[in-house]
Amino acid sequence: MKSILKLIVAGVIAVAAAGLAFALQNETIIEWWIPVTACALPAIPAGYLLRKPFCDIIVNSNRWLGGAAAAFFIFTLLIGAFYTINYYGADENNPRQLNAKVTEKITSEHYRTRRVSRNRTVRGEKYNTYSVNVTMPDGRSKILPVSIGQYSRLHAGDNVTLTTCDGLFGVPVIKEKSFKLKHKR
Repeated sequence: MKSILKLIVAGVIAVAAAGLAFALQNETIIEWWIPVTACALPAIPAGYLLRKPFCDIIVNSNRWLGGAAAAFFIFTLLIGAFYTINYYGADENNPRQLNAKVTEKITSEHYRTRRVSRNRTVRGEKYNTYSVNVTMPDGRSKILPVSIGQYSRLHAGDNVTLTTCDGLFGVPVIKEKSFKLKHKR
């Protein structure tokens, strides 16, 4: 019973850390593979070192499975901690205005889930999510989620002003987005 409780707690912590990382990645200007690599490099040897305790937690004597579980758990903790500490430790006393251009408007189509009966769900109604791809003056690009009102008013070539701050690890963090519309009529 103790190992099941430990497994549930470890799972909840890993999901929370991964959720924080996913949410704060949208507000951070960095390529996705840089923090993934930086967090995977220490997680793999740490997973090897902590394989025995994780074998006890997952109730399996296979040490490779315990090592993989430990590496995954440590990786999610590190990536969640990286984005959280970088975002909330940002230096807000020195904000910078970054002018970016909208290069592309993106619409993604998704479907809701509809419950039909007690144990059955089917694909429900369609809905769209809207985002824009902006290019910074230094050549980096970032996909920003926008509302449908902002999406309908924006066009390719419009300016987006991003208020950025340097995070605790030096990675720029987006604190505020404002869309300046310059249309030729």
